[in-house]
Amino acid sequence: MLGYIIRRLISILFVLWLVTLFLFIAMRWMPGDIASARLGDQATPERVEALRQQLGTDKPLVTQYWDWFSGIFTGDLGKSLMTGEPVTSILSRTLAVTLELSLLGWIIGLSISIVPGIIAAVRQDSVWDYGFRLIAIIFLGVPSFWLAVLALVYWWTPPVTYKYFFDDPIYNLKQFITPALCIAVGGAAFQIRMIRSAMLEVLRQDYIRTAWSKGLRERVVVMRHAVKNAFIPVFTVWGMALAFLLGGEVIMEQIFSLPGMGRTTYGAILNRDYPVVQSLVLVIASWIVFMNLVTDLLYGYLDPRIKLAGK
Repeated sequence: MLGYIIRRLISILFVLWLVTLFLFIAMRWMPGDIASARLGDQATPERVEALRQQLGTDKPLVTQYWDWFSGIFTGDLGKSLMTGEPVTSILSRTLAVTLELSLLGWIIGLSISIVPGIIAAVRQDSVWDYGFRLIAIIFLGVPSFWLAVLALVYWWTPPVTYKYFFDDPIYNLKQFITPALCIAVGGAAFQIRMIRSAMLEVLRQDYIRTAWSKGLRERVVVMRHAVKNAFIPVFTVWGMALAFLLGGEVIMEQIFSLPGMGRTTYGAILNRDYPVVQSLVLVIASWIVFMNLVTDLLYGYLDPRIKLAGK
């Protein structure tokens, strides 16, 4: 196990280094220039060149990359080229918003998918089964941003000013509950189908038939024997869902005016704010690969039959 973890950590570091390199090159290949974007109508060749020197974007690309990359190890990710605010401050502020939205959507998705998935499997081919499957199929084909637009038009208008949870919990939850629901619906629909399939596979096993033949009550057979084993592969889906939620909130944050990482990254890309884009996307990539590692380790722990390399 230890050898497996060490090898995975080394591969993760290599992948993240490739991410930093790709981000740096991709941002420099994009058309446009941060100096021209800041000066706007007042941009002249002289002013643009002077601002480039001030921002440091006139330096060789290798120097610019090393200045930013070396700062990762010291906690100094530079400053925003548009506002001059330290990137670490932007990161801490926006991460709290995106993390709250992702966790809330993830929790809601879990809470509305577990019971329907179990019932659909236990009551296979019943009205309940067909009903939950139909709902899941419908919401699998409905984009979350379309639900968000419908919610804004026909249901609810979110508060305009953002407040942190600890400043005003009620106000904060009012602002987050609708986008979290829109995010959760699609994930819950997939999870219902996943849970149903996993439960059906377990319910056909010999040890489940043995439990039935002993005269155990249905609740005992399902909850104590079937659910425990059926949810092992489901944990993998839950872990990766949480990982990718963090990086997939751009549209939802735009629609509901939430100052999170997705919305900030989108604005920074438009403004060619290189340090902000590179740092925020790197954090998202780090979260995804870290959650992937945690999911693999958890899967091996829950299912002793899984032998991790190097154990």
